[in-house]
Amino acid sequence: MPVRKLAAFLVAVIATVAGGHQVGAQEQPPGTWGEPDGILEFDTDFRWFETAYNADIEELSPKHRANHGWYATFDRAYMMVNRSETEASYTQGDYGWGNRLDFGYMGDDDRGWAMTYWSLTGPNVFDIDVEYRANVINTEDPQLPSAETPEVFDEYGQLLPRRDRDNHEYLERIYEVKDSLNVIEMKGFELNRTWRLESYRKGGLLEPMIGLKYVKIRDHTENDTYNVQPGLAQQADGTFAELIQESFNEQIDLNENEMYGGQFGFRYIKFYNRFTNSLDLRAFAMQNFQNNAYINRTTDTYYDIALQGEIDGEIAFDDSRHDTVYAHGSEFVFGFDVRAESSLQLTRDINLRAGVQVIDFAQGILRGQVRNPNGTSLVGSTAVNDQNVWLVGYTFGLTINR
Repeated sequence: MPVRKLAAFLVAVIATVAGGHQVGAQEQPPGTWGEPDGILEFDTDFRWFETAYNADIEELSPKHRANHGWYATFDRAYMMVNRSETEASYTQGDYGWGNRLDFGYMGDDDRGWAMTYWSLTGPNVFDIDVEYRANVINTEDPQLPSAETPEVFDEYGQLLPRRDRDNHEYLERIYEVKDSLNVIEMKGFELNRTWRLESYRKGGLLEPMIGLKYVKIRDHTENDTYNVQPGLAQQADGTFAELIQESFNEQIDLNENEMYGGQFGFRYIKFYNRFTNSLDLRAFAMQNFQNNAYINRTTDTYYDIALQGEIDGEIAFDDSRHDTVYAHGSEFVFGFDVRAESSLQLTRDINLRAGVQVIDFAQGILRGQVRNPNGTSLVGSTAVNDQNVWLVGYTFGLTINR
């Protein structure tokens, strides 16, 4: 979803909930619903875009300038993720885009709640080789060009292979032979109890936190092979015929890590004119429940042609095999999450912010694959299910009342 639409949706949700509650506020006194100090109320006048004056900002002490009530933030993230240890290029990293949404409440008694949802879609990095099929044009193909399309024939009236045409309207008979380098996606959610301590002598505020954390990491590892060679195929009458055998093999590991645990940390805030600088540190420990699906899929195609590359060969027959092996396990995971951000106050309640973030899952992550000479997956070896994952990158977004 585009950033503009998601930010507009967030503002609309907050305004709708807040407006609906204001209508009922005349019949429901503050502090009801069993919540202290009316925590469920959105005490706002919706003047988020009111001009913020430097004189007013400078007169406020850090304790009074810090937010109270509900707040929300939305950030886009551009993060580098390391590659699996099973890759020869494991020392490198690749970038992917993600989103982060913070939503919470800080009461007048300086106690509150903080929720965070984040997701990362990518990186999705493959090495891909395009291999043309043994018969570049299959005469049984329903998309076979007719004589009415002269651009696909040479000067002698012979049908050109698709790879020799410049007209991309027609599909190539190709295999994409993939070797994954770094294909991963992540998402997480956390719920924290927070407190705000008295400001320090130089104006800083400290907000300790403790809470629950959930993270899911999905890793996709794929190694394909393709070859063409002469072969013998048994016919219906029991005799063997010389054919061209084309084999395409896909070996895929689908690795899923689902982690549950807790964390503790703090957020340090320092105000300077229109800027709010913050440092967040979280240390976490979780149990990782791992699931692996190893897929071995092979497609063999036999052609009644003598040489690879001829364009008039018919498919004699084809055969495919598909095997899947499942495995499960669990590992202990620990690590940290550090954020350093700076925001500029644009209006009374809205800030524009940017920062950097580092996340490290120090151990216990299932990634990649290791295959023995027979092509089977060695799920459970230390090199596979006890890896680390680190992320480092930039964030930028908007805040409301924070």
